[in-house]
Amino acid sequence: MSTPRGALSLSTFFSAVELIANSIASLPILIKTNSKDEEKKMYFKDMLKNQYLSEYMFKKQLIQDILLYGDGFVYIDRQRTKIKGLRYIPYADVSIIFNKFEGTIKYVCPYIKDINPGNLIHLYKISNDEGYRGVGIIEYAKRTLELANYTENSAVDYYKKGLNWAGLLSSENPLNQI
Repeated sequence: MSTPRGALSLSTFFSAVELIANSIASLPILIKTNSKDEEKKMYFKDMLKNQYLSEYMFKKQLIQDILLYGDGFVYIDRQRTKIKGLRYIPYADVSIIFNKFEGTIKYVCPYIKDINPGNLIHLYKISNDEGYRGVGIIEYAKRTLELANYTENSAVDYYKKGLNWAGLLSSENPLNQI
């Protein structure tokens, strides 16, 4: 139950994650940039570089990563100082290396060479003691999820038997006189 796949097999947990992610993903995002010359407004969907994800799915995947794993990543694709677009990076594709001595963070992704921390949006839920990595809901709700899993398995076993008798109770006295 301590893995996202195991937790998502519980219908209530799955529904809760879906409800939160769908609700947030449906919200519009307007990006404002202030330059010396003018104020520029840009819609989030115009910034996306992921051809395979719609704006809605981009936000939904990002929120699900934050809820389940504690961290979500968006790469800012730049050409010098101009932003070309945003790319969703799945949680599993990013490694975080924290140098305690220097107090620096390095992000490593197999398909993006030399990630500048200024080009990565790192969103996290409830940081751990180190302050650079988030902690997902599953970590905090382990006991509750295990209990819910046991309850669901018990119900499955009960109904799987077809509600057949597992034994008989008998009494020396008539039941209406007990």
